[in-house]
Amino acid sequence: MESHIHREQRASTIKMAAAYVLCCLIGGTAVFSIRQQIGENGYPIYLAASVRFSGAALGYLLLAYLTSNLKVSRSDAAYLIIGGLCSGAAHVFVYRATKHLPGSIMTVLFATCPIIAAFLAWLTRTERINKGTLAGAAIAALGIIIVFFDRLQVPEELWALRNACIGMVLLSFCNLAVRRLKAAPVLAQGAIFFLAATPVLWIAYWVYGERRPPGPLPLYESACLVYTTCFISGVAFALYLWMMKNLGMMRTMSCVFFQIIVALVVDAVWESEALGWVSYVGSAVVVAGVLLEWRLKNRPSRQTQTIKILGAPSANGAVHQD
Repeated sequence: MESHIHREQRASTIKMAAAYVLCCLIGGTAVFSIRQQIGENGYPIYLAASVRFSGAALGYLLLAYLTSNLKVSRSDAAYLIIGGLCSGAAHVFVYRATKHLPGSIMTVLFATCPIIAAFLAWLTRTERINKGTLAGAAIAALGIIIVFFDRLQVPEELWALRNACIGMVLLSFCNLAVRRLKAAPVLAQGAIFFLAATPVLWIAYWVYGERRPPGPLPLYESACLVYTTCFISGVAFALYLWMMKNLGMMRTMSCVFFQIIVALVVDAVWESEALGWVSYVGSAVVVAGVLLEWRLKNRPSRQTQTIKILGAPSANGAVHQD
């Protein structure tokens, strides 16, 4: 019996580790892939985003239907719709910013979402803010200033930073909605989420007048679009939801630290725009701020530590030691 239990635990650990590594690798290449497909000879910005989200929505919906995983509670459906709308609106700004900012810089900005989400939770009075969040936010803000210190002289990059910041705030609202999910199947979650997000991007496509589809279809850029649809919006997002359910939000969000490393390596090898040492220093400061906030937020309180040392109290208030 014990050997069977150990085998199940080992298999579960391997699954978790594999999912975590895949999320890190795929997430670290996300922005680079987007930049490739909306390049000079690629797709219009919002056409690429709309096709990606539409493909993901159809894929999730088809798989959920084939596996009969469409049962979702009203509360979960509401949070998924809110999260999808926020994500769609966020990607309107994120895609615009990605046109001018390297993947590693965008990934560093993505890392600030947990801190922004903590402030939003405090503003909506759903959570209290702590000193770790304030310290981490201050350090991360300093890192962003360092990264963009020599970039703010370029108007395109200044607007890109504005768009990126708006996108991060909207993505943080999305995270707040998704973290409230209870027991909805992953495939159904993905279907509702992307069905809610897709119309926002199609509206942006028509509003901004980007009605020129590339023709003939560029092979390399199309391959990048298929990659973002299948692996980023498909595989990585499904693994993200699965890990949120099985690992918890904070452990899942720690993927972002390794995604930054992957993004820096990808940019160093394949990105046409080389980053200077100032950008690397600023990125390190941002990561330090986010890591500080993450560590302090997950540090057990003194009361919890005291309970662990003394033992758990019984029903009558007596304390039992081990």
